[in-house]
Amino acid sequence: MKKILKSFTALSLGIVLVATTGCSSDDNSEKNVDYAKVIAGDYTGLFMMGMQLIGNGKFSTLHITRIEDNKVLLSMNTTLLNLPVVGDLPLDVSSESAVTKNGESYDISGVSSVSIPQLGNDPIPVDISGTVTPSSAKASLVIKIMIGDEPIIVNFTGRNDY
Repeated sequence: MKKILKSFTALSLGIVLVATTGCSSDDNSEKNVDYAKVIAGDYTGLFMMGMQLIGNGKFSTLHITRIEDNKVLLSMNTTLLNLPVVGDLPLDVSSESAVTKNGESYDISGVSSVSIPQLGNDPIPVDISGTVTPSSAKASLVIKIMIGDEPIIVNFTGRNDY
């Protein structure tokens, strides 16, 4: 009887230990990924406002440079042509932007400012948000320039063909 009781106790203890031991989570590997490294690079593409091609008529380059874990510097330099209110606008924008993972894509968001000579060179806020999808080498950004109460919304779509 003592032998059965010892076996039952050992079996019960084993079941309790197995039941309370957690499985390792796959999330741990994702927590240590530096998304900035994944998306860093040069993306060549076009600036559009609605269906109208803007920019200097050539392909422009968006530079995404890693600053630190999950943080990038977005930089672009082009001339946006025939914008409402301001006409031609040299757009030289740099923005420290956060990177987060969203499924197979990476979301970017940041703020910057731009000075427009036609409006007195005062800094005008620029919101930048976008998505980079490394599997298809695509980047798309929405650049919102606030002029008074009316935003000018410019879209960039480009590719990073390694």
